[in-house]
Amino acid sequence: MVRAAYLLPAGKSGKLVEWFITANTIPGWVRKPNIGHSQTGYLPIQPKLAVIELDKNDKSRPNASLLRVNDDGSTTEVLTTKPKEWGRWQRYDYVTFDFSSVTKPGVYKLSYGKQTTLAFPIADDVYQRAWHNTLDVFLPVQMDHMFVREAYRVWHGAPHLDDALQAPVNYSHWDGWRQGPVTGNKYKPLEHIPGLNVGGWFDAGDFDIQTPSQQAVINALVQLWEEFDVARDETLIDQANRYVEIHLPTASPMYCSRSSTVPYS
Repeated sequence: MVRAAYLLPAGKSGKLVEWFITANTIPGWVRKPNIGHSQTGYLPIQPKLAVIELDKNDKSRPNASLLRVNDDGSTTEVLTTKPKEWGRWQRYDYVTFDFSSVTKPGVYKLSYGKQTTLAFPIADDVYQRAWHNTLDVFLPVQMDHMFVREAYRVWHGAPHLDDALQAPVNYSHWDGWRQGPVTGNKYKPLEHIPGLNVGGWFDAGDFDIQTPSQQAVINALVQLWEEFDVARDETLIDQANRYVEIHLPTASPMYCSRSSTVPYS
């Protein structure tokens, strides 16, 4: 618990503030096991390996089980075995449960001790719709310079509208990018360049737009369009008003319209 907070004085050095932090601990507390598996599901013929993450103080090793979900919602145990020790990484121990031998299509759950996962499928068509969430939700949410809404939920407002500044001359950015002795244009250092704060996707830090990352996303979308002729449309994109509505289909496929030149279509 933080007891107090202070503004650090400017122009000073040395020991300026000292923090005292106390932790509220529970003696003998052991974290519950975490069962890692494919939430999308598995093909019948593919390897199926669950990774179970354990508190380093958890010495119990119950059996791991695969449960088939019946039509009435009940479950039937179809495979039970002692998980295989994998070892420790950082602060956790790991064991694995291989259920590759189960190939019968259906809906299943994994169980380990008192923990049971949500249901997942084993089916030949398990990946047919797996990409829908990426196209329908993830990519719209990652749109920069756009207000993104999903029904009553606002994912974020239109961010970074004050970016696209001319870099100072003779400047080296922390990520390796460098500006030489001249700008090569009419804009002064740190002056906003109009028309550039449009389009793009967030990078890992959300503070700048990495050109190679943008190129990779666009290249992947173009390849998807050319290879598979994706015509799915579940998103409204209004460039003029910087507005995106998820799960609101429009008249043209998302991102890859051949007749449009706007950044997201």
